[in-house]
Amino acid sequence: LCSAFGASSQALFARVGGGIFTKAADVGADLVGKVEAGIPEDDPRNPATIADNVGDNVGDVAGMGADLYESYAGSILATATLGVAAVGSVDGQLTAVVLPMALAGVGIMVSILGCFAVRTREEASQRQLLKALGRGVNLSSLLILVLSAGLVYLLMPEHFGLWGSIAAGLIAGVLIGKSSEFYTSSEYRPTKFVSNQSNTGPATVIIAGLSVGMGSTAVPVLVVGGATLLAFGLPGGFDNAALGLYGIGLAAV
Repeated sequence: LCSAFGASSQALFARVGGGIFTKAADVGADLVGKVEAGIPEDDPRNPATIADNVGDNVGDVAGMGADLYESYAGSILATATLGVAAVGSVDGQLTAVVLPMALAGVGIMVSILGCFAVRTREEASQRQLLKALGRGVNLSSLLILVLSAGLVYLLMPEHFGLWGSIAAGLIAGVLIGKSSEFYTSSEYRPTKFVSNQSNTGPATVIIAGLSVGMGSTAVPVLVVGGATLLAFGLPGGFDNAALGLYGIGLAAV
């Protein structure tokens, strides 16, 4: 828990501090360049452009990396803590701590393999690009689904229902990604519907965008709720609440 707190603090400083530096450099470069000197934005003749680009790296790259690290570390360590509370024996507690860490390690390796499945031809359309990305995600998901079953069977065979929790979390993540793609990609009906409203003016575009945006939250909410119930119940959470909470943690990992 102390490690997770340290990761959260570091991510907070990197994200907030990097964001302040990014915006300060961006505004300063624009004021000096466009307002006072009359040169375009990000023009190499403006020395402040260097600070602007550095700020983008600090806020968008380093800050995002620290944020993701904090989220990943927090979910793994919290799940390990729940595992200790869910299992009585010392050996069982050790395997409950190891399982989320092993699952995360296998997930990283499988994600790297999934990157090699993303292939497209030159001048591919957006739909083809999305299909290529989806192919990588689907391959990684199938591999982690199979390998996680082996991990649970090897480390905690007496609680194999935990694999159902992992599967529920994995499927929920894929479904939420597909839902986000459906509501935001220009290849699908919701975005085309919002675009077509521009025929009658900007007001209808705003109204349609709000309508579609609010409707798009239904699928993630239902998926998360269903996955949480499955992740709690499949390992026997209705008989052992601590084990059910451990299953929810594994689903989050």
